Amino acid sequence: MQTDAYETAQPQILNLDQMNASFGDASVNFTISSMSDASVTTPEHWENNVIPFEEFEGKWRAWQKSIGFDPENPEGSA
Repeated sequence: MQTDAYETAQPQILNLDQMNASFGDASVNFTISSMSDASVTTPEHWENNVIPFEEFEGKWRAWQKSIGFDPENPEGSA
């Protein structure tokens, strides 16, 4: 049985730098109480729609490569 990650994720407190260094989509809900910086909004590089679960990893890995991180060789990344 596959667990739906969208339904099992627990709320996290993130700051602006953490948000901008992460990847997400429209399934992420923001509330003032869940953020350490009330001015944080969805980063521009995040997807505006909900990415189907089976497509998420591919899009996430592509984003990682776009910022210079090689998921196949994390030790050799920039």
